[in-house]
Amino acid sequence: MVVVDPVHVGIWGTQVSTPVIKPNYAEVRVMTTVYNQSGNSEEKVKVENSIVNQKGIELAKKEVVSKIAAGSYKEIETTIGLSDPQRWDIANPVLFQVKTVVYTNDKITDTYFTPFGIRTLRFTPNNGLHLNDKRVQLKGRCQCRYQLRRLCPKEHKEFCRTRPEPSECLHLECRQ
Repeated sequence: MVVVDPVHVGIWGTQVSTPVIKPNYAEVRVMTTVYNQSGNSEEKVKVENSIVNQKGIELAKKEVVSKIAAGSYKEIETTIGLSDPQRWDIANPVLFQVKTVVYTNDKITDTYFTPFGIRTLRFTPNNGLHLNDKRVQLKGRCQCRYQLRRLCPKEHKEFCRTRPEPSECLHLECRQ
């Protein structure tokens, strides 16, 4: 059970995206869904979004004031600019947090944290995956049993015998 104030951020109520990422700048878009389940006809709500780094240092902050009718919710959007943000990478998985604080009548009614990373992803037909404009080699193999069934029984058994990991194949000849 989750106990919340009548004016609160919904469960999974904050979505974070980074629509603009440049070498020395990033825009962080924060969409917060705030519910007003109070008996009042309308509540004046202030939503404050802060971007916090891994050390807990606040890097940027923006606030929005809005009115929400009783028994309803409102999606409140804000965009925050960050200068020289560290990018999330496989070798250095830097995560930030958006700290969302909801105020009603200058009183804190909810605080919500949402982790996120800043990175660019692009996939090209000739060069594959690029993370932060650097090519990343995908490693793996097809383990699809439907593909394996297309092999004749002898080839299938040989494939399962030479796999680096123990076989989980359900084919009768491979289980012997």
